[in-house]
Amino acid sequence: MKRQSIAGIIVIIGFALFIGGIAWMAAVGAPTSGGIGLLLFGLVVMVGGYIGIVSKPANIKERIERFSQLRYEPITDYAAELEEMRRNFAEDAAPDKNTFKVTALKKIKEQFYDFSVINSGNIYYSALVEANKAGFKDSGEMAIIPAVVVYSTDEYYAKRPYELNYIAEALYEDKSNNLLSNEHKYFSNLLVKSEEFKGRKVYITTIMLYREYLPLCKITGWLLPVIANPENCPSVILTDCKYWTQKLIASSVYGNPVDNVQPDDDATAPTKAAAATEAQTEGEEQPAATDESAEPAEQPAPAEQTETKEQPDGKDGE
Repeated sequence: MKRQSIAGIIVIIGFALFIGGIAWMAAVGAPTSGGIGLLLFGLVVMVGGYIGIVSKPANIKERIERFSQLRYEPITDYAAELEEMRRNFAEDAAPDKNTFKVTALKKIKEQFYDFSVINSGNIYYSALVEANKAGFKDSGEMAIIPAVVVYSTDEYYAKRPYELNYIAEALYEDKSNNLLSNEHKYFSNLLVKSEEFKGRKVYITTIMLYREYLPLCKITGWLLPVIANPENCPSVILTDCKYWTQKLIASSVYGNPVDNVQPDDDATAPTKAAAATEAQTEGEEQPAATDESAEPAEQPAPAEQTETKEQPDGKDGE
């Protein structure tokens, strides 16, 4: 049984003791030393269990400390980083790699956790549109974070993932596109259309980010490598950071700054209006996960340890 499951049971036991103390005193009609003692003991047990739930295992703490100290290096070849990450993933023969137990969001349909995509799909860059606010907090709150991302299977964006960030920013700013106007509805692999994409397919989708697959166990940047197969599987799964390259990890820790981006004659970054108004909204609406499952959240600022050049006209980390 996992540590967090045990901690959850401890919380339940503590709550039962706490209620038992209250019931004891209610039965006798007055505070008693035994009732007060049972109440306080239950409270202590509950607090201890909660700490066990939100605290991170030693290996995760060590990883976060190590990643936090990485030196930032500008990424000059995003396609090469993506290919290295794909090789790292392919070399792992573990049958359950990049999977996790779904225990928190019972109301979500199973199609959002169809792990067959891990074997049938490929790794692509995606850009964060919005996420539940808990995902930006340095805590154990919500092991699985509801979010919305845009991604493309076209290798054009393997070299230029920051263009996906332009699209994400446009979609986030224009809630009239009917995709983000209600954060409690879930959708999967919907095409975002714009003539400026020049026929390249760009998808917007709901994704459940498993916190432990993020380098610092929270959202720190806009670039999220995902596993997807939009033609055959509705699920899009965050790629475990253990397969990321060191440059991608460091970039995420520092907020994914984009350095020395030069204008591209074949660029497809759309105007905000083009990306926001052409999103397709057909398809069955999915049920809500929780009452606050996909609230818009401010993007994290790059860490102060490094100096970076001005971001392209998209989400700039604020």
